[in-house]
Amino acid sequence: MSIPTLTEAQVAVVAAQLAAASADRSAVEQLAHEPGDVAEGYRIQNAGHRLHGDELIGWKAGCTSEAAQQMLRVDAPLVGRYRSAHVVQSPVAFAADAFVTPPHLEVEVGLRVLHDLTDVSEDPLDLAEFVEAFAAIEVVAGRLAAFPLIGAAQLAADNVVGARMVVGQSLDRDAASLRHLDTTPVQLSIDGDVVVAATGAEALGHPLRVLQLVARRALAIGEPVRSDDLVITGTCTGLVPARPGANHVGRVGGAEVRIRFD
Repeated sequence: MSIPTLTEAQVAVVAAQLAAASADRSAVEQLAHEPGDVAEGYRIQNAGHRLHGDELIGWKAGCTSEAAQQMLRVDAPLVGRYRSAHVVQSPVAFAADAFVTPPHLEVEVGLRVLHDLTDVSEDPLDLAEFVEAFAAIEVVAGRLAAFPLIGAAQLAADNVVGARMVVGQSLDRDAASLRHLDTTPVQLSIDGDVVVAATGAEALGHPLRVLQLVARRALAIGEPVRSDDLVITGTCTGLVPARPGANHVGRVGGAEVRIRFD
């Protein structure tokens, strides 16, 4: 028996429910109407973006590593958006209770797009010509009380649990060097202790492959990735709980991004 498609009115109700959770910092125990599949989840996500007046300037990919897919019980990456109010520059400090659910951190390779991506090459490495890279931390904090025990449809609806994009230093690399982002060291330190170390290959094998995926998703919905958009390409360091009062430093190559919770 197939699950009925949500009406536009039902999609709007769920989007408003999730927006209210953010405003009240109160997790949603049960959605008013459950998305039956990822497509319905994206409909709810898109309706949620339209509830805010600020510009959408960023994209994110989630579940780009095998470990993340296993933990979240999904079989493919998912895409979300970032509005300008939720993109902040490093260094930054947040209140420990600023989010609906306890925040977790992911160190990611960030990409600033230099030209509209209206034609996406079959070879993701060709995209090195159209971006510059930076160190990023994503603050992950869902609005559903059951997270992470939710499926792909709910993840898509909840903007793939993206809460903040923290933009750090530029890697200052040319296109030839960006083709090797997969071998770039990535790590997270907390109060000077390295807690996770990996490489850019954790993001779907190569961060540029994630950009290709995001760009194709953007074209499919009629909203291509534009010049100056920011794209974070999925965690290279797993999902690490933030520690109140501690200094968190992400490193991508020689670039840093800093965040703390007070």
